Amino acid sequence: MTKIQWMEKVIELDKYIDMSDIVKIMDRGPVVSLWPKNTTYEKVYAALSQVHNMHVYARQEIPERFYYKKGNFVSPLTLVAEPGWFITKAITEDLN
Repeated sequence: MTKIQWMEKVIELDKYIDMSDIVKIMDRGPVVSLWPKNTTYEKVYAALSQVHNMHVYARQEIPERFYYKKGNFVSPLTLVAEPGWFITKAITEDLN
């Protein structure tokens, strides 16, 4: 596994998007599944696409090497951090 410097390599989603635009978020760590509201999908996708040290994949863009691209329960957006980085909704949420 890759070591992370917790406070130096964290991507806090609430710094880039309005969390009220999100219906559901699953997990935190190097891979996060995200369900934006239908009306805000494009806005959320565009904002997260600008975040450094993270890749944003729409369901149809997920690389074949992930092997779950065609699953029934795959989220509309999959966020994948660069090695050593951690994705979370907000740090204060993780500290409680």
